[in-house]
Amino acid sequence: MKRGRPSKGSKAQIAGRSDNPPDKLDEESEKAGAEDRSQEARASRLEELRRDGEAAMAEYQARHRITQEKTTRLRALRLTREAEKAKGAQPAANFTAKGKSKGKSKGKSKG
Repeated sequence: MKRGRPSKGSKAQIAGRSDNPPDKLDEESEKAGAEDRSQEARASRLEELRRDGEAAMAEYQARHRITQEKTTRLRALRLTREAEKAKGAQPAANFTAKGKSKGKSKGKSKG
């Protein structure tokens, strides 16, 4: 076997016996570290966006559920009022959207 000068890219060059200045190795390691930090930052941003998306979806679903419940309640009140009106009876009470009576008092009027 022939022994001689190591060829380019050999382990001997990487170990420090190369023509490459040490600064080049430092630059390469800095680039690798910067890429790692960049990937970590991107992963962190994506995770934050995912959590924000989940929170927004939960809020949307809660509001939708509340709207559906209000709609169901108001529909039942409207149908009851219409049924009483169709029978010719006086409606039981006027209800606001929150379910509180705003009807007139049934007591005797003064005067």
